[in-house]
Amino acid sequence: MIIIDIDFISVNWGGTLTVGGEDVLNVYVDVVGTFPSSGIDVSISKIDINWITGDDYYVPIGGKLSDQLEVD
Repeated sequence: MIIIDIDFISVNWGGTLTVGGEDVLNVYVDVVGTFPSSGIDVSISKIDINWITGDDYYVPIGGKLSDQLEVD
């Protein structure tokens, strides 16, 4: 899995997610961080991944989304 966000200093949902060499569609990535004073290391404060499915999935209370995906 490769997560790329060129502008990680601000919240912009401009990143991409690649799995197994293929870009994952309908997934938006936002990595937020800073460069410390050394300019070499990076400090990441959060990684958000937003998946917008083309289908509706209903997850019961106490259930898991992964259980619903196996059925589909």
